[in-house]
Amino acid sequence: ETMLISRKLKETSASLEGNIFQRIHQSYLVNINHAQMYLRKSGGQLVLSNGAKLPISKSYKQQVLSLFKFV
Repeated sequence: ETMLISRKLKETSASLEGNIFQRIHQSYLVNINHAQMYLRKSGGQLVLSNGAKLPISKSYKQQVLSLFKFV
């Protein structure tokens, strides 16, 4: 499900409880329970259960990979 929220992503991620949401890019915060696959092409992409392919920024890449034990 997509949500439209009119506040900063940093504020939104801080208000969410637990560790199921992960920032993967300046523009994306995802529920890690819906992560299906990591693609190495194009600098790194995360494939979600709905088929969406989202970019992973360089600054979040190691953190994201360590969550899924890819590193």
